[in-house]
Amino acid sequence: MERNVRAVRAVKARPKQKTENLLLEMKDLRVSYGEREALHGYSLELRPGEIHVIAGESGSGKSTILKALLGLTSYSAEVTGGSIFFDGKDVLALSGKERRELLGDEIGLIAQNPAASFNPLRTFRAQFAETMESHGRKLDEHEVFHVFKTLGLPTDGRVLDSCPYEVSGGMCQRVAIALLMLLRPRLLLCDEVTSALDVTTQKQVADELLRLRKETGMGILLVTHNLGLAAYMADTISILRDGDCVEAGPVGGHYRDTPGVLSDPQHDYTKKLLHDVPDFEEVLRGRSVFDNAAAKAVELKDVHKTYRVRGNDVLALQGVDLVLYKGEMLGVVGESGSGKSTILRQVSGMETPEVGDVSTEGKYQYIFQDAYASFDPRMTIRQSLYESMRNAARRDGKAVLRGRSIPENDERIRTYLEQVGLTEDLLDRYPSRLSGGQCQRMAIARALVADPEVLLCDEITSALDVTAQREVVELLVRLQKELDLSVLFVSHDLALVHSFCDRILVLKSGEVVECDEASDVILHSEDPYTNQLLSSVLTVA
Repeated sequence: MERNVRAVRAVKARPKQKTENLLLEMKDLRVSYGEREALHGYSLELRPGEIHVIAGESGSGKSTILKALLGLTSYSAEVTGGSIFFDGKDVLALSGKERRELLGDEIGLIAQNPAASFNPLRTFRAQFAETMESHGRKLDEHEVFHVFKTLGLPTDGRVLDSCPYEVSGGMCQRVAIALLMLLRPRLLLCDEVTSALDVTTQKQVADELLRLRKETGMGILLVTHNLGLAAYMADTISILRDGDCVEAGPVGGHYRDTPGVLSDPQHDYTKKLLHDVPDFEEVLRGRSVFDNAAAKAVELKDVHKTYRVRGNDVLALQGVDLVLYKGEMLGVVGESGSGKSTILRQVSGMETPEVGDVSTEGKYQYIFQDAYASFDPRMTIRQSLYESMRNAARRDGKAVLRGRSIPENDERIRTYLEQVGLTEDLLDRYPSRLSGGQCQRMAIARALVADPEVLLCDEITSALDVTAQREVVELLVRLQKELDLSVLFVSHDLALVHSFCDRILVLKSGEVVECDEASDVILHSEDPYTNQLLSSVLTVA
């Protein structure tokens, strides 16, 4: 069934002469969602071969800029002022057909959630071939596998013959990046493209984009909350806050010889963002040391797990030993596909190992990477929290309370909402009406109302901006102390894990490389793989 998608309503076109040597020019761009103006006069000049980063918190208007350029904003949005010119063409004056002709060959987009842009039931091979054919080219497998190799993807055809639902989120992101690299557009729009990637792959992607820029003269407009990535890749940067550009200029940072916004910030908001970036110097809580006699919340002994993917056996875990002590915060790090999330699935009982033992002491709750997807979009937040409490009551053998308004449950919800820093007015909203940070906090509240003793956190900060990320981690630290929780925290952000975890376990291809106190792993590790991960971390200073 075909759907007609309405683009943003363009303002009246004005005659414009082509600006010399500008690939993209925006002047005083304004976008409104109904009565609310989300972008208040944004301006940008981007030249061929230049990389510009737009940074800021969630809801600051970063993605709105990309959507206005592509005409992909929702029905309630419209461009109410300003202009956008691509290579001298007035984009806002183009018809839908003319704008679509720019996409792919001239302008490419790598979205934050690539799984939503792929057909989940067709193989990547079929979708690659269809995309290349729509641009008058044939699929060249040798070229595909060359790009796959640079991105750390298997070159045996296994991924190319898989469907999107059969690969991890990080791998799906790399496949989407590979497709855009094959098309080589003149302007590449990147919307949080590295948020789901581990540090090694993140640096590989950054290096590949820099190489493409050098070879093809491609301009790149990069939306990100990763200021380390901005410092490594960008030439210029603009900082957005609530739709306003508060600071713009050369990027600066320790990868550059000249000062700039990241090395010499002038605005207080920019300084706050830089303060919220995790680094290896900061420690958010006192470390706890546990000995072998301490009580254990979770234990894995010689756990093996194999997945069957299109007739091939893929080893996910190979003889993993792991102990999470009661009251401990244990960080699990490693590249995509190393087995981090598989460990959480073994602990939670979603899966069982072929070999080995998994034991847990106490009640546990799982907090998922994609907070939005973990909520039922048809249920209000209040209904979702009620459901969590009913499930917990069944688990504990208690009476299940039903009803649209239950005073006992409402009081419990209010208690935990206060603990996670949210207000009651959010309870009757649907998940889609929350910001990313609010949704992730609500996912934590949903876990807490079930009265857990162990929290299983699966990349819960990867999609959040640095401020929301810091707030969530500080929240976890406080809750762990107040409720005496044990926390198993899976992440690809080594600096973040180091800042609050007692110990760090490093995984590689399903095997434990090392597990030791956080400071020892970060500062004194002699393992080549751990040092490779550390050398791949992109920093601001």
